[in-house]
This record gives sequence, structure tokens and C-alpha cells, in this order.
Amino acid sequence: MSKVNIPNIEGLSNVKEEKDKLSRISTFMQQGDLYNAEIIINDLIKDNPNNYVYKNILSIILVSQKKFDEAVIVLKEIVELNPNYIDALINLGNISLEKNNLDDADYYYKESLKKSPKNKLALFNLATVYEKKEKFNQSAQLFVQLMKIEPNNIELLNRYGVNQSKLGFFDEAEEAFNKMLKIRPNYLPAIINLGTLNKDLKRYNKAESNFLLALKIQPNFPIVLYNLGTVYEEQEKYLDAIKQYKLAIEADPKYAQAYFNLGCVQGKIGQTHESIISYNNAIKYNPKHSKTKYNLGMAQLAVDDFEKGWKGYELRKVHVIEKFYKFLKIPQEKIWDGKKLQDPLVVHSEQGIGEEVLFSSMFKDVYDFQDNLYITANPRIINIFKRSFPKINFINNKDKEYVFDKNSKHILAGSLGAKFRKNINDFQKPPQSWLLASPEKIKLFSGKINKDKRIKIGIAWKTAGINSTIRYIPLSDIVKIFPQEKFEIINLQYGDIKKDLNDLKKAQNRELIYFDDLDYTNDIEGLAALISNCDLVVSIGSFTASFSGSLGKKTWVLLAAFTDWCWHSNTNRSESLWFPNMKFFRQKSLNVWDDVVENLDKEAKLLK
Repeated sequence: MSKVNIPNIEGLSNVKEEKDKLSRISTFMQQGDLYNAEIIINDLIKDNPNNYVYKNILSIILVSQKKFDEAVIVLKEIVELNPNYIDALINLGNISLEKNNLDDADYYYKESLKKSPKNKLALFNLATVYEKKEKFNQSAQLFVQLMKIEPNNIELLNRYGVNQSKLGFFDEAEEAFNKMLKIRPNYLPAIINLGTLNKDLKRYNKAESNFLLALKIQPNFPIVLYNLGTVYEEQEKYLDAIKQYKLAIEADPKYAQAYFNLGCVQGKIGQTHESIISYNNAIKYNPKHSKTKYNLGMAQLAVDDFEKGWKGYELRKVHVIEKFYKFLKIPQEKIWDGKKLQDPLVVHSEQGIGEEVLFSSMFKDVYDFQDNLYITANPRIINIFKRSFPKINFINNKDKEYVFDKNSKHILAGSLGAKFRKNINDFQKPPQSWLLASPEKIKLFSGKINKDKRIKIGIAWKTAGINSTIRYIPLSDIVKIFPQEKFEIINLQYGDIKKDLNDLKKAQNRELIYFDDLDYTNDIEGLAALISNCDLVVSIGSFTASFSGSLGKKTWVLLAAFTDWCWHSNTNRSESLWFPNMKFFRQKSLNVWDDVVENLDKEAKLLK
């Protein structure tokens, strides 16, 4: 509860009977016996119906019992009796703040300040209202005004420092926290806030020192252990982070956020089964946290628990689905429930082009079930889809003028899995390939590639996507496995790779087949034809690998310990359910490619 202005009961009356009752009320309130205190104050009010001070005492007793509605009635009676009674206005503001009625709280505090402009309680609580409304500039002005009255008030300095940090005024925030420590050395909130500030500024060494000092002052403090874990996590010191999160949980076994972060870090180092346990514990203590449920679903999909995993995956709707349907003006009743329709069904592409390729593996299943089918697609890949699924109607997802049939039902492509890939048995007869490159373009590239008998290896070694650093493997590590006399290497990597190619030339005197006239990022038709001319594709887990698999090309995928769910993390699978022509080479430890390179080399030696 925000601060409540409680008047001094002693000396409010000179009448002996009233003094006795007031003394008894004071005693009951000190003892926590609010029931009897309320009875006696009501007796006094009955005899003194216009005594607004007595009514204010009643309002305080009611608020202490959380009888907010009754208290509001009493306080409004007080204001009618005495419009200048500041305590009533402030307490009306306090009740509104407690109930999160911020506009009402704003009104009452401002009304009290009109009558008493320097009232510290009204100023402080109005600043709190502004903070809750995220009007940090206004709250900062009030804190500055208050600090002119009480320049060494620790709580004011602390709130002001946090406020300045949220506004991005980090120097001012740091100055406030340091001033707190000068006034009160080893003051824990100041040390913790300094640690948080330093972490946010990526001054990790200072942040670590702050949190370690805080733990020296108060060992086993859960929030500090957790914060120290985040410092390590952001530096990718995952084992240290896991240790701190576990210590935080040991100190507070119901610490949902610590379980959540622990699950995230365990996932990043390939401990997917462990992360599932952590997410379940997080949900146990915070069952409404949709992000945890979504992460749990992703982890379950990664270990092939599709039935449970798709349920969690659907919770991306908090961030994706609801916004998407709202953007398209599709009401809830127009979302497909999985039943066969006579009217059109529209499947909407979502997320990136890699996901479009993955989910396109289910397009035939959808058509077999629902032949009146429309699918929106990225313009870069729509022609490939049209060629590969000639009976399906494809729509450019950039076409803002397209009008859907008013009777159509709609679904996002990512939601197809819950209907058509419910368990491993649904993968028993997956297509070896389902996308078709242009025969003319295949022939065109064939004419540009050497006709010798060397094995043609297409390679991609990095990505611009999420966790790009983790997934990157040096180009030279791949190339050295495929000697020039036996292999010809074809570039499939998009983006700026000039430095990679120059470094390779200097280190190994090797060059890749690289087509200057091919837009590797946007010309997906050309990329498909180029992949079709390869005997084998070697790629990190990325769009290139997925695309190669969808074209039916033999593909070796180099996977980091932390991978997307579609690569079957921590299942000991060496082959893909989604892409039958794939073989996995997986890190045993995050950022360590030695085992991957060694196993890749063994397999390459067997190629003929």
C-alpha cells in the first residue's frame, strides 16, 4: 500500500467520554483489533455526525481492513464537510492508487496539492502515479522538487536514481546511487541498483563486483543471485549463470523467473530435457506467464514431443498470431478449427522464409484434406510454390489489394503442425522432396559449372539470423575437409562474404565457385537451381539447409549445441524427420566445432 496519512488520535477531544473512546480506539488499532476499533469510532461518529476528523479515522480503519469502497464513501463525505481537508483527499488518492485507478489517484493528489503545494506525501505519491503511467519525466520533476526539501532522503534518492535510469540518464542515476552510499555505506538497495545499472550498460565487471558485494552483505539474497546470473548469461558464461540461477532457486524455491532463465540457459547449451523441467517449474509458480509456456513448447518440439509442443507453440499468438489476425482484420470466428470446409481455406505465411519452406512440407496434406485452398507466400518463393503445388492457389503476401472471400476461414502456416504433425507417426512417409527448381535455370547453371568428375559441394557457413554468432563456423574449417583434387566447392552463402573469400584464398589458396550475377539473398529461384546442381550441400542450420532439404538434395547440417527446435535438439537424432535427405553433425559443447569437423571429415572421406 502507498503511504497513508494517519492523524494522531490523542488529544482530539476534551470530553472525558470521547477521550476514553479515542484511547480505546488507539489501543485496538495498535493491537490490530480493527473490528472493535471500527465499532467504537462509529459510536463517536453517531454522536458527532459532522466531525470529519472522526470520519477520517474511520476511513483509515476501513482501508486497513481493505474495505476500500466503504472508505471511499466516508472520505467523500469528509470532502463535502470540509473541502480543504488534505488528509481526505490524499487518502482518496491512496485508495485509487492501491486499486490501480491511476487517473483518479492523479486527480485527488493534484487537488490536495492545490490546497497544499508542498505536501510531501501528495508529491511523493503523485510521482508514483506518474511512474506507473510511465511518465518518467513528470515523476522526475517531482522527485527533484522533493529532494530540495529533503536532499539526503535515501528513499527519494533511490526512486530518483531508478527513474533516471529508465529515462536513459545513466550518469544522473549513478550519481544518485553513489550519494546514497555516501549517506549510508553498504546500503543494499543502492548497491543492487548500481549493479543493475552497470549490467544494463554492459559494464559487466563492475556489475559483478556490485552483486558480489551485495551478497557479502546479505548472503543468499535471491534477487541478487538471480541478477548475478543474468550478468553471466549476457556474457555467454552459461555454466556460471546456471550456478547462480540454481542458487537463487535454492534460496527461494518458488522463484519462477529464476526457473525461466535457468531453462533458457540450459537450452542454449543443449540441455533441452533439463530446460523442460525448469520451464515446468516456472509454470508451477507463475502459471500465467505465456513466454514460459511458449519456450516449453519449443523445447518439447525439439525433443519430438509434438503433441505437447504444438500447444506451447500456439502461444506465440501473444506476440504473433493475435497481432497478425488483427492486422488482417480476421475475427476469431473466421479462424479455422481444423474441420473440412466447402468454403475456401486461407493459409497465411508467417515469420521468415525459412519457416515458409519448413511448413510447406505440409501443404500437400492440407490440400488432400481441403482442396479449396489458398496460401499466401513471400514473393521471393511464390513461383517455386506454384510450380511445386500446381493445384493450390498462391497469393503474394505483399499484395495489399487482394480481397479474400468473405466466407473463407483462415489459419497461420505455423499452426498447421498441430493438425498434420501431431506425433512421430505422422512423419512415417515424409516426401523426399516437395519443392521443384526451374528446369531451365538448372540447365543454365549446369552450363556454367565445370564438367569434370569432381564432387560438387555447396556450402553455407553463417547466418544473419538469431544467435548468428553461436551458429557461425569458419569457412576454412569446412573447406579443408574437401581437398581440391576431389571436390569442387560452390558458394551458397548469402550476404557480404568478400572477407571470408579473401581469407580463404590467403590461407589455403582455394576459391569457391561464386556467381556475381546471382543475388543469393533475393533470387531464390536461382539459388534453387544452383543447389540442384550440387551433389551435396554442407550448411549450418539455416534457411540454406532447409531449402536444400526441401529440394531433395543430400544435405549435411552442422548444428550448434543450441539450435532451433526443427533440428531435433538433444534427441540424439542424426537424421531429420522433416527433411529425410539430411544428416546432422552436432556440437557436443557450445562454440566447440572440433567434434563436428572431425566427424564431417570422416564422412567426407567416404564420398565417391
